[in-house]
Amino acid sequence: MNISLLKHGLSLLKSLYSSLSFEMGTNGLLLKKQLINYFCGYPELQININAMLGIKKEFLVLPNIMWNICIEPSKQNAAVTALERIAALSKKIKHRINLLPAYYVKWLPSQLSQLKKTARKLAEILGANSMILENLSRQGSIPLFNDGPAVDVDGKIYLSNICVAAMPNTIRRKLLCRKPLSVQSFNVGKKDLVNIFGIGAVASSYAAEEILWKELNITR
Repeated sequence: MNISLLKHGLSLLKSLYSSLSFEMGTNGLLLKKQLINYFCGYPELQININAMLGIKKEFLVLPNIMWNICIEPSKQNAAVTALERIAALSKKIKHRINLLPAYYVKWLPSQLSQLKKTARKLAEILGANSMILENLSRQGSIPLFNDGPAVDVDGKIYLSNICVAAMPNTIRRKLLCRKPLSVQSFNVGKKDLVNIFGIGAVASSYAAEEILWKELNITR
């Protein structure tokens, strides 16, 4: 969390646009009381917290919070545990959840089979606690990442928040926004994914996403 960049960006954007929604991703480790109070003054800022690393009741005062849960192929039970912990924080809040299979990595056939059972458990918890599945309202052109400009901690603007994934700098540079935002296209396609992650990881990730969405009754 680059605090000085974030504060500068928030102030700049608010001075340029009267109506704008944007988001910030964090693992929550640096999200202390002073920062939480600061973010309470920016309800238009959606804070995406990595629930696999940081689940705290103190975060619930934030006006625009979403929990990201990443299902890793070999640690699928951890995702179920994380969702149960979020549900236990408060029964009065309709928690917003974004469920994702792990970033483009290779899923083995046995892990894909297990994902069906994992997804059913997750669906049960979501339904029993009246949680809001954010996936229903956020569907980008490629799985796991969102369309639109992304500013990373280096201060540079990228074509997608896929820039947060591990990749060689030579490929990362290809994702830089090189035109004014008003004319820049922010489409990242399957070809870009294959160049970054390899065909095996991309194919199995698409398979994992299809399984998850089917068990959660999500239509892309």
